[in-house]
Amino acid sequence: MIPFYCIFNWVMWTDKEIKRVLMYQLMNHINLIDFGQLLCHFVSGFFPIFPEITQRSRFLSSFVGATVNSLWQAMFPYCCVLSISRILIIKKKMDPNHLNWPLWGILVFGWLFTITVWLWSWLGMAFVFGHIGWTFDFTKWSSKYLQIIEIAWCWPAIVICYLMYVGIIIHLLISKRQAGASKSRKQEILIFCQATFLNGWMFGLMAAWHNASWLGLTKNYHQCIINCVWILFSYLNPILLIVLNKTIRGKIFAFVLPGHFSNKVFSVISRRSTGTF
Repeated sequence: MIPFYCIFNWVMWTDKEIKRVLMYQLMNHINLIDFGQLLCHFVSGFFPIFPEITQRSRFLSSFVGATVNSLWQAMFPYCCVLSISRILIIKKKMDPNHLNWPLWGILVFGWLFTITVWLWSWLGMAFVFGHIGWTFDFTKWSSKYLQIIEIAWCWPAIVICYLMYVGIIIHLLISKRQAGASKSRKQEILIFCQATFLNGWMFGLMAAWHNASWLGLTKNYHQCIINCVWILFSYLNPILLIVLNKTIRGKIFAFVLPGHFSNKVFSVISRRSTGTF
């Protein structure tokens, strides 16, 4: 699946029409973050097969673990900024081609936070590969604090992100009564469905991960399933974009099968608000 992700990112980053749209620019950063997580999961896939890797090089194992977990947390500020910017654009409170400075501030703060957590987790060797998957090593004093920080960072972001999309749907329903049907209503409903699925997946993953003992998910196969759910999440966004977004689907097919599809047919119609998470 890594070749699929390489093709997807190549099209998203090189297509001139896509690069001009602010929402797609932000989405491209999320795609790279997901791809980084996927690469870390690919590397860690060798750890249960060759356990001597983690035993002989705990510093390397800690580096991979800290990186994949920090990239997971780096995704949440982008999700919040995407959802907030969408509702601001729809309500005509923000230029669709330029991100507001407060939203830029959220992204900058998010990366500073991510780098800090990454260094703390890596050098403190708090996030390690267990018998079958990644977990916090609670023999290290920093692990419980890093877990609390992750919960305090991710849960509010999921709630804020989803509430923004609910707000968009409510706004569309009110607009329908006031001004008739909107051409973008179907598109926003598809985006809402995509956001519901992704936020539900993240919510379930976080709930299972941080409450595994309370839920009785302590066996090796339980941890294997939870880690597999995390790995699968890295594929969800590009797959949903291709399935639900006609523009992206056309661009990908035109790249893979240039003789059967034309980029002109699937051009980005509007720079105002196109289908993204």
